[in-house]
Amino acid sequence: MLRSLDGLAQFLVTESRTIEKGTEAAKREAKEQVPFDKIKNPASMARELRWRVRAAAGVDSGDELERGEG
Repeated sequence: MLRSLDGLAQFLVTESRTIEKGTEAAKREAKEQVPFDKIKNPASMARELRWRVRAAAGVDSGDELERGEG
């Protein structure tokens, strides 16, 4: 179950990064994949979900900070 949630979180983080830094075409496509009408701040939600999943799995979140993620 945590593996599936981690996969979802990774997808959402990737889409959020694309929306923040991608080409215009990539941004449009990513926005179609994330329900902006339901989620006020999808980037924050995605990163929070990823953090919670990894914490539940026992992964040290300090590793993400050292790599500049999160």
